[in-house]
Amino acid sequence: MPGQYANSRFSRPAMSLMRCFWNALHLWIMIHAASIVLVFHERCDRGFFWDTCLPAKLLYYDALAKVPAGELWILGMIAAVLRSIYAASGCKLVGSQDLGQVGRRPRLEKICVCAPYMGAFLGCWIFSTYELVRQLFMARPSGSTLSVYGQLILALLFKILIMANMTSLCLRAYVKLLKLALEWNRGYISTLNFGERLNLLFRN
Repeated sequence: MPGQYANSRFSRPAMSLMRCFWNALHLWIMIHAASIVLVFHERCDRGFFWDTCLPAKLLYYDALAKVPAGELWILGMIAAVLRSIYAASGCKLVGSQDLGQVGRRPRLEKICVCAPYMGAFLGCWIFSTYELVRQLFMARPSGSTLSVYGQLILALLFKILIMANMTSLCLRAYVKLLKLALEWNRGYISTLNFGERLNLLFRN
């Protein structure tokens, strides 16, 4: 008979920290995916007597890489998002909360601290999507093929999926935090810690 699993006193805090890391990584990937820009790169083979224009190719680059200390700004905004969710949910950081404890009151107004991240995400998405649409409908690169335009269409669908994912995430998180605040007013006490609350908001 296999040995029975024994819950360590450090297992729940460790899992909470891992969930915080994975959800922060999710936010980091989302904002970088929103900032990816596709542009046509005109190529020319320079010869001795004349130049030969080669078919244009697509280049991908991250618009946030052009911002000085961009990664530090992103990490700061992600930390502000996690801090606002922690304050809005009213849960404990890593430990578990007993049913007999009242706990902190959920403060839904603290969710407004997420505004810098959401503004940066929306700005990056609008800029990159505008450039993508401009390349798709306005640019006339030399020697472009149907496969190149197919890549642009797939990239546009990818941008739409990124925005749909972020919109559903924001709506789901706000509704669940609002439900948590209403249940707290009725005397319901949640035993979830911060990592488990993040997993509930981001994954379910």
